[in-house]
Amino acid sequence: MSGKHQNKFGMGCLVLFALPFAAVGVVMTVLTVRSLLYWLKVQEWAETPCTIVEASLKESTDEDGTTYRAVARYKYQWAGREYECDVVGVHGGSDNLGKFQRNKAAELMKYQQSGKPFRCFVNPNDPSEALLYRDLRVGMLAFKAMFGVVFGGVGFGLLVAGMWGAKTVRQEKQLRELHPAEPWKTRKDWASGRIRSSRWGPVVGMAFFSLIWNAISWTVAAAFFFGDEDMPIWVVAICLGFPVIGLIMLGYTVYLAIGATRWSGSELELATLPGVVGGRLAGVIHAPAGLELAESFLLTLTCFQKKTRSTSDGTETYEDAVWQADQEIVKTLGGEHAGKTVIPVGFTIPYEQHPTDEDAGFLWRLEVQAEMPGVDYRASFEVPVFKTEESSAEPPADESLLEEYVAAPSFESAVSRAGGRLLSQTGYRSELVFPMGRNLGLALVITVFAAIWTGISVGLLYSDAPLLFKIVFPASDLLVLAMAAWMWLEKTSLSFGADGVDVQGGLLGMGKHRHFEPGQIKKVVAEPSGTRSGATVYQQVTLMTKIGDAEKLVSGIRRRSDAETIAAKIEELVGIARAGSADKRQEPESGISLEIPLSEE
Repeated sequence: MSGKHQNKFGMGCLVLFALPFAAVGVVMTVLTVRSLLYWLKVQEWAETPCTIVEASLKESTDEDGTTYRAVARYKYQWAGREYECDVVGVHGGSDNLGKFQRNKAAELMKYQQSGKPFRCFVNPNDPSEALLYRDLRVGMLAFKAMFGVVFGGVGFGLLVAGMWGAKTVRQEKQLRELHPAEPWKTRKDWASGRIRSSRWGPVVGMAFFSLIWNAISWTVAAAFFFGDEDMPIWVVAICLGFPVIGLIMLGYTVYLAIGATRWSGSELELATLPGVVGGRLAGVIHAPAGLELAESFLLTLTCFQKKTRSTSDGTETYEDAVWQADQEIVKTLGGEHAGKTVIPVGFTIPYEQHPTDEDAGFLWRLEVQAEMPGVDYRASFEVPVFKTEESSAEPPADESLLEEYVAAPSFESAVSRAGGRLLSQTGYRSELVFPMGRNLGLALVITVFAAIWTGISVGLLYSDAPLLFKIVFPASDLLVLAMAAWMWLEKTSLSFGADGVDVQGGLLGMGKHRHFEPGQIKKVVAEPSGTRSGATVYQQVTLMTKIGDAEKLVSGIRRRSDAETIAAKIEELVGIARAGSADKRQEPESGISLEIPLSEE
């Protein structure tokens, strides 16, 4: 089955999978609204003495645990006539949220045994309707609402996604039939050469995930806080931990939404259609006005491959960065055009890289960011990159179009941006140190998460939770704590020169000292480290030996160009001939003009 047919079949399955979720969401939402309306209604009923005839606690046990239900039968008089009823509370059915059912059953059995009169609430308009307790159980109401929100959100979200995806597949099929030899014309934005920023995609995704997380965590917290039993400290830790994480995610969602609103409307206009493997990707970005205040723009072009891996919950799809290049633009194209800031774009793509291929999971993404007061500017564009007649294994002539716009990388600035310090430098040797806590932002995020997760894990150890929870949560917490400790305490000392490379890293910089003679070293490269934070793919500098070993020298570098500059400097001082500079691989060459028409919005 081809990739396109697989997509169509998958979307049909997605719709079928979503229907039960949507149905459960609708049913639970109806039950939630009905319970709330019933509670409002009974507040106007009249209080009347009654006699408890029968009272008991009904228990039901299954694989999910034991639930309880207070049952009773009582008699009362209204307007000289005797009535009998068995409705106990606003919320019917069995549950195990708190001790409501058990406490009420005990109270009713006490009145039954003593024969003392109790009280009920009677509907004056229909005296046959009555109930014993008209309290609103906030936890129970929140529990029903949570199911409505979560199941309804997932179900209808998947339905919308499925219908939208089916529409996209039909459109792509029509365009594919019109342009069988030009796959970059299967998307309208690619075919037009004007690609809108996908800034709102991460906002929607984060908002949806945040909604689901908060709906569940706040519901569970409400069920405990508004329950009938005193909570031990471990319950408080669990109840507060998950909602706090939810608030952090909600705050980040708001931050993303503010940025998407402030910097909306970015558009990439391609001068090369498509981008060429073994050639160039060039064009301009029409960004919102006012960005001229930015000192520079970091442009990053990344080739991702979608992969699937096994997890404890099954499988998950993720994006693996297989190639990346970046450049720092320090000058825009002639100020503003039609109320826009115009940013030049130009990359050379190596011939050995993979073209855009949906079936194989390869996609190319151009991202631009700039530091601005308040919310930083960010935009993302999925770009077409294919092999064409212009593709060549030979690198283009070394004449850069963006020479006056791109900041020339320097070894000193690369080390500084990577969080390192240059201790000494001569014409034949350099000594660097990458101190502890150099990635402060990432370290703080992981530390906050670790603190919350630790509170939850400790609480579970003191709880009556199932043994599996007491094992899984603390075990995962140990991994998170180890990661947080590494971010704060990892230190690397690196020196290199004509006599080879020396490196010592690890916690507090106390790891094993390693020395590599020049004759052992094949090359030094920059490559993804496997760590991502948002759109940032962290890089590492790796030493490749002639016997095929890969030795990590330093990691946690935010920019690909900085990692490549450090790698190139190591090779230079060690005396290894380099096949081509990092600059030449990243810069676009002559033959493409950036003076393309700048159309009005």
